[in-house]
Amino acid sequence: MADHAIVLYGQTQTGKSTFLNQVLEPGQQGVSTGDGSGESVTINTSLRTTSIGPVVDGPGINDSMLGFRWAAAVAAANAERLKVLVFESLAAPAIQLRTTLASLVAAFAASILPGVVVVASQADLRVGRAREVRVQALRAAMAEQSINELVLWQHAESLDEAETDAQVGVLEAALERVPGVSTTQLADLWQRQRRRAQELCDRQSPRTREVQVEESFAEPYTEQEDYDEQEPYTHHEHYSVSVPYSEEEQYEENEPYTTIEKQAVPVEVTHTGKTWYGKKKRRTTLETKWVDVEVQKLRPVTRTRTVTKYRTEERTRPVTLYRTVTRQRAVTKYRTATRTVPRTVQYTRPVTDFYQTALGQIVEEVRATFRAQ
Repeated sequence: MADHAIVLYGQTQTGKSTFLNQVLEPGQQGVSTGDGSGESVTINTSLRTTSIGPVVDGPGINDSMLGFRWAAAVAAANAERLKVLVFESLAAPAIQLRTTLASLVAAFAASILPGVVVVASQADLRVGRAREVRVQALRAAMAEQSINELVLWQHAESLDEAETDAQVGVLEAALERVPGVSTTQLADLWQRQRRRAQELCDRQSPRTREVQVEESFAEPYTEQEDYDEQEPYTHHEHYSVSVPYSEEEQYEENEPYTTIEKQAVPVEVTHTGKTWYGKKKRRTTLETKWVDVEVQKLRPVTRTRTVTKYRTEERTRPVTLYRTVTRQRAVTKYRTATRTVPRTVQYTRPVTDFYQTALGQIVEEVRATFRAQ
């Protein structure tokens, strides 16, 4: 989008079209110029490419919709701001600059004035003291509106090539010194453009297209990997065992036996006698007598018996043990890979795609209102 467009503004027959023909880029068709009758030969705004930038030419200034006419033309140039070349003919019998600036303010509001450069056209038709007086009068009118930039402009026929280039250079320098201005009408058109573009965007039907997209997928691959396994093997181990065996052993035992022994036994003995007067008399007494008696006794004897004993023997037996061995096996693993695949996607165009269409519709609608007047 261009930073600004330049508007040519002024009374009829002040040399705007002649000026435009002088600065047009080569290859563009020139515009018709006035014939001195006082009637404007430009009836519509138009955008032209010139050596000083995009220029908008238009009809006379007595038009209540003039601001919108130029705003539409500037918007068509995709410019956000504008600068104004206000034309005042030094060859005219009277100064019309105050009237022209009043018309400019009425059309665009006073905020347009900082972007104004006054072009004193047809300067080669008034020379000497008369031109100086007219220029001073123009500067006085400009000062009333705080306008500083004034450029004297002569017909191309009055200048050689170097002088023509110098004249254009002075004008370009003056344009550089004034800021681009955004008018109410331009702001309104841009707002309408954004709203219209959004409406067009919202009404669009979804589209489909086939696109190549990269997708990630799990790609299988085979890899040899180590793994540990418990392997059985036979091992002969020694162990101890208790083995029974029989053995004859002697032992001592007390054996009973019977024997005859003499034992003192008290025995009652009855004695018969006579008393002193001759009477028989018996008396019993205890007397000890030795008699044979059988008695039981024990005597030690040595005997033999069979006993079971145990002895420890060392033996060998096979046992299954396990040892860790490392083996290899083929395993399937997966890695993330990308591939390009066709895919049909549905999409809608962004709102920015509709800006130019929306602007074209709005500008055409604005111009249609001008044609209907």
